[in-house]
Amino acid sequence: MLSTRRLKAEWGSSSKDGEVGIYAQAYADDIVLMVTGDDESVIAGIMQYALGLVEEWCKEVELGVNPNKVSTMLFTKRYKTKLMDGITLNGVNLKLVKDTKYLGVVLDPKLYYWDKHIKIKCEKTVSTF
Repeated sequence: MLSTRRLKAEWGSSSKDGEVGIYAQAYADDIVLMVTGDDESVIAGIMQYALGLVEEWCKEVELGVNPNKVSTMLFTKRYKTKLMDGITLNGVNLKLVKDTKYLGVVLDPKLYYWDKHIKIKCEKTVSTF
């Protein structure tokens, strides 16, 4: 299991303004890597570095990650953003998505549109009756 304690020890973390931090959260086989920062190109570089550490760790403990099940998402309050292309895992380009589902919750880039999540939950509820 990828422990948060080990990740913090190896990668460090930061919450000061203007600094970049790498945070990891895992629940069962769902793992989230979060990178914070002010500049999108720097964030992309730090994320690529973090994914490189994940690749090394997986080789070390003989685990595999399917890059086709991995996606990237940029959470921002900005209206316009640069495209964060070129982030790879095991040599495969990761797709940049507009929304993603984590632990049953649909997340969007602004973190305040719950419409899609509520719609999915309502459809699921209606289909059970």
